[in-house]
Amino acid sequence: MHLFEYKDIDEYLELEFPKLLELASEHNDATAQHLVGHIYYSGRDTKQNYSEAFKWYCKAERNGCAYSKIGLGLCYRNGYGVAQSDLQAFRYFCEAEDLGLVNGKTYLGECYLNGIGCQRDAHKAFQYFIEADSLGSVQAKNNLALCYENGWGVGRDINVAYRLYRDAAELNLPEAKYRIGLWTLCGTPTEQNKSWAFTYFEEAAREGYVPAITSLGLCYFHGTGVNPDQDRAFNYLKTAVERGSADAMVHLANCYLADPLLQDHSKVFPLLSAASKRNHPEAKYKLGELYLKGFVFEGELFDRDVKHAMLYFRQAEKLGYSPACMILGQMYESGIDVSKDFQRAASLYLKAGDELGASDSWDRLVNQCSYQRFESRKNKLRLVRSAHNPHLEIISPGHYIKFGLS
Repeated sequence: MHLFEYKDIDEYLELEFPKLLELASEHNDATAQHLVGHIYYSGRDTKQNYSEAFKWYCKAERNGCAYSKIGLGLCYRNGYGVAQSDLQAFRYFCEAEDLGLVNGKTYLGECYLNGIGCQRDAHKAFQYFIEADSLGSVQAKNNLALCYENGWGVGRDINVAYRLYRDAAELNLPEAKYRIGLWTLCGTPTEQNKSWAFTYFEEAAREGYVPAITSLGLCYFHGTGVNPDQDRAFNYLKTAVERGSADAMVHLANCYLADPLLQDHSKVFPLLSAASKRNHPEAKYKLGELYLKGFVFEGELFDRDVKHAMLYFRQAEKLGYSPACMILGQMYESGIDVSKDFQRAASLYLKAGDELGASDSWDRLVNQCSYQRFESRKNKLRLVRSAHNPHLEIISPGHYIKFGLS
């Protein structure tokens, strides 16, 4: 039910959190319950709590609030407050779209783009984003920019992508501001300006966008667009970690590893392990490195463990992480810790080149790799070619996108 005096959603939005909580708890008001769930989900006005968010979204949805289907879909998609389920996420987004919710189309498009609960179909995803954008969805506009940037379901056009990002940023979408920050940082297709990039990250971070919070930490750590400040760097990265960012976990671990005096990996290992459980390829690779070299955890020395190192390297390689492909290729080529296998080495080197986007991967890889067994460049080239499976579709982690809170 909805209380008569608060039927207008704008009136709800003007209420303080305690009042919303009172309406949700004591009066079973569905709109208030949805907004309480959203506040717990985003961490605004109260401490972020995904379990509470899921609970209130469930109550609101049972009481007829259609918007809570979106919230429940996000919880199931990300595993926030409930066991992760792609099928459940897809179901709730479909129900929201059937009820005419614009964001239902947006999130369905994201499902089709990433294969969440359905077969991947970039063209269908692009069409959903077009429809949602025409109905006023700023997130869909941002997603269209991603499609044009990467060539998903449409021809690649970075100028169109940049324009769409700018439009979405002007409409105050934090993710779009973050994307503009990234492009301003690298200078494509706009002028490079590290200070402006920092400002865009700062604006997005103020809105609680976790990747921007992570980027602020890195800016302070490396002195990018701002004076270096180790304390602020670690504070921002820890905040992003607390909000569940696997990227922040890996970056924070890397910051600890950058300390030349580091003797104990007690802070590093848990961060990498947590990110690895979320299938972060660099975390798996870094864990492989630790096991390959040996490490100290809480004062106890863990000797070199090639079996575990290979396990993590292979997991990272399957996720398309180029450094993992390269180190495995070197191990198979040299026969160190594994049996020599030149065919396997060549295949891994080629995969690494593909993931790095080498336009002339044949030539570059042959020059990079030292196949000592083969005398002529022609034979090296033949080996790499024969090892490459032209029918194998290799997709790097960069070709996947994760929407919403990281």
